[in-house]
Amino acid sequence: MQYTGNLKLKKPEGSDVVNIEDLNDNFDKLDVEVVKKATNTQDGRMSKEDKAKLNNVEVGANKYVHPSTHSLDMITETGTKKIMSSAERNKLAGIEIGANKYIHPTTHSADMIVENSNKRFASDTEKNKWNTVANMASKTYVDNNFATKSDLDKAGKVQSVNNKTGAVVLGKNDVGLGNLDNVRQATKQEFNSHVNGIFHIVESGSNSNGKFVKFADGTMICYIPVITLGYLNSHSLAKAWNLPATFTGTNYACFASKHEAYYNDKSHAGLTARPSYKTTVSLDLVSYGSSKFTSSNSMKVSCLAIGRWK
Repeated sequence: MQYTGNLKLKKPEGSDVVNIEDLNDNFDKLDVEVVKKATNTQDGRMSKEDKAKLNNVEVGANKYVHPSTHSLDMITETGTKKIMSSAERNKLAGIEIGANKYIHPTTHSADMIVENSNKRFASDTEKNKWNTVANMASKTYVDNNFATKSDLDKAGKVQSVNNKTGAVVLGKNDVGLGNLDNVRQATKQEFNSHVNGIFHIVESGSNSNGKFVKFADGTMICYIPVITLGYLNSHSLAKAWNLPATFTGTNYACFASKHEAYYNDKSHAGLTARPSYKTTVSLDLVSYGSSKFTSSNSMKVSCLAIGRWK
């Protein structure tokens, strides 16, 4: 009697007597094996569900789990999505939403100019009127309503002045000049020397961004008494100050001071002001303590910038 290699089925040889029980035993083993499914520990047939699952698995597939975090160096940029550097983030922090690279035109229509109480346009009618007055200024006119010397002589001598009689001495209060100071006026030469001097103010003004003063030598001072820094991140409050007037470049000096003390060990926070553009100053309050800023934190500061307007 011989046996198969796997299921050990009985194989009668030519001289063996065929036993019905041996045949039944073989069929029983086959009947069990034909429906046996494979498990993690034994071989067997594959179920239709496992077969369908296997069909959807690519060759060489593995059980990959993407990490929750990884280095930015693994990211590949695309044509529309780029990685931002720290320098670029700092540059962006100093730019307000909607900012643009505005270049003022060399010429434009006078209709764009807004007049104020000190500076106004002159119309052609007004200019013609002034020219007429200037031409008539050199002419001599006689007003017949004034009294002549003969008329004054006929009227007689003056008996009193301002209710005073005798040798009258009049003071400035007697003639309505009580508020007049006895200060000598500057000559035209002195006035021109002042206008052309380095400390002469050629322009000053204010707007929603603060105040500015321009001097004849090209120096300009910009100032804002109160500006509020807002939350940037847990270590920083920040704000971009849009200057009330434009410097020639970014080579100007700027200073800032806090209006109030800070909380806990944030009293060690450092306040900095630095030029971002010729029109913008970046203000930052950085905490060096263990406590962190929150979105509800803010800080009021004053800021001064000194540079050149020409």
